[in-house]
Amino acid sequence: IGGLKHNPMFSCQNSVSWPEIESFPAREANEHKGKEMKKQPNHAHNTEKQIRLGLRIKDLREERGLSQYACAPRLGMSRTYLADLECGRRNISFARLAAMAEGFDITLEELFKGV
Repeated sequence: IGGLKHNPMFSCQNSVSWPEIESFPAREANEHKGKEMKKQPNHAHNTEKQIRLGLRIKDLREERGLSQYACAPRLGMSRTYLADLECGRRNISFARLAAMAEGFDITLEELFKGV
């Protein structure tokens, strides 16, 4: 196809078959039979916090008159990752938060102000 050579690593023969995929939830459910399941944490509060942090990041970027394209490299991330953070669609590691604060030339405390 258009000069591309066949690569066996990406062939359908190496993919997982449908029966394996369909049986996984049943297999997982059987493994937990008779065991007390841990209550899963409610992550709804994380989404609200992620949105508030995202809005704070967007405010900091706009205060400096930067577009996402100009700001992202300064913060050590891609523009799409920055956009996802601003919209609250991503979690961010502490290391990235520290790098972000440094990129904005503020402290972590200032980064979280109002969040």
